[in-house]
Amino acid sequence: MYFLKYSSEFATPEVRNILSTQSSKAVVLQERLFNYMSNKGFYSAYDPAQQN
Repeated sequence: MYFLKYSSEFATPEVRNILSTQSSKAVVLQERLFNYMSNKGFYSAYDPAQQN
């Protein structure tokens, strides 16, 4: 997601919008993955000693 740092540098609004949309989708996917792993007990962000 390094492109976010430079997204305002792109010449066309279409490219900026595409990158913004893809970035938002990536964040949502990361959240869903974290929640899945946390709910299954695969990942404990609050107590690393509990991680399998």
